[in-house]
Amino acid sequence: MLRDNHAGHPRQDDVRGVPASITIAQWMLESGFGQHMPPHFNNPFGIKASRDQNFVMTPTHEETRDHRLLSTMAPFRVFSSINEAFDLHYTDAYW
Repeated sequence: MLRDNHAGHPRQDDVRGVPASITIAQWMLESGFGQHMPPHFNNPFGIKASRDQNFVMTPTHEETRDHRLLSTMAPFRVFSSINEAFDLHYTDAYW
């Protein structure tokens, strides 16, 4: 699932200077090592979709202002590949 310019190793630090190891740790946390990511949607970071993006409605938990967890459905972005999701995460476009 992870990649770089060659054989599956993460790329260098992102454009914001965040080490690749932190990005990998976020992927592990957000997706449970890929186990919580719906198959074929290629969204390892749980990136939500906006109106003009392909999405899938997926059950999730959101934290309320008073710190309670609320079960809900939310639109999560669908990427054409896992590389597309990592590329977006590595750029300022996501942040």
